[in-house]
Amino acid sequence: MLPFIKEAVTQLFSKPSTEKYPAVDAPAPEGYRGRIVFHADRCISCGMCVEICPEVFHMGDDGLADVHQNPVPDEAEKGAVTAQESCPVSVIHVE
Repeated sequence: MLPFIKEAVTQLFSKPSTEKYPAVDAPAPEGYRGRIVFHADRCISCGMCVEICPEVFHMGDDGLADVHQNPVPDEAEKGAVTAQESCPVSVIHVE
């Protein structure tokens, strides 16, 4: 028997290795208090945080991202955490 058939059958009956996004809610990080620590001096102006969570972040006049709602409103918690995880230079920290 071909080796890939055995692997295909094994994977067919195994537990999925991915989450059912967006059906499964992501839990808030341990110790979450709804505040954002943003290090603007290390920001590279990619705009990723603004795209992900415009309720909390905006682009300032200087071209750098900035936080305009701190503490984070309850309805924007997930977006703020996702922005933290997506920041390419890790300048966003949700506490």
